[in-house]
Amino acid sequence: MAFTIEDGTGIVDANAYISLAEFDTWFGDRNDTDTLALTDAVKQAAIITATSYVNSRYEFLGERSTSTQELEWPRKGAVVNGQTLIGVPKPLKKAICIYSGLVANGENLYINTAPVGAGGATVGTIKKKKEVLGPLSEETEYFGEESSSKSSTTLQFRSIPEADNMIKKLLAVKSTMIKQLVRM
Repeated sequence: MAFTIEDGTGIVDANAYISLAEFDTWFGDRNDTDTLALTDAVKQAAIITATSYVNSRYEFLGERSTSTQELEWPRKGAVVNGQTLIGVPKPLKKAICIYSGLVANGENLYINTAPVGAGGATVGTIKKKKEVLGPLSEETEYFGEESSSKSSTTLQFRSIPEADNMIKKLLAVKSTMIKQLVRM
């Protein structure tokens, strides 16, 4: 997959809200030499992941500028404090820097919760958990788990206050509602 930055015009195949230069500037300004030392490929993958995370997590003001753009921004009808937002807003870019820095350093932006069984029903409480340290193994059995049904993990979005607060003004719904993503 190519690393394609949204330039504010509604690019059809864009998958990133920030460039490598913006990423490096953010972490350079914070003297985060470990993050700066990561390869460009790792940084790009983290930026793409963070962009996808933001697009799946939030409902933004207004509507997409074009019907063919890949990402949620740019938008039309997005007004904050009487100002129409044009292109990709700076608070969104700053939040993407934070989210992508976490991802680049191996952190997960989602919280894993109990498995979900067939039909979307939560499988339930942990019945038995086995962890082995060498050579690393983990096994979890849940009450009510049916061996014949497919199960999936319900993921919730992790709270990352510094980044989340930057995006708050850009949201269509002013609430603490958390969307859930179900991975099959």
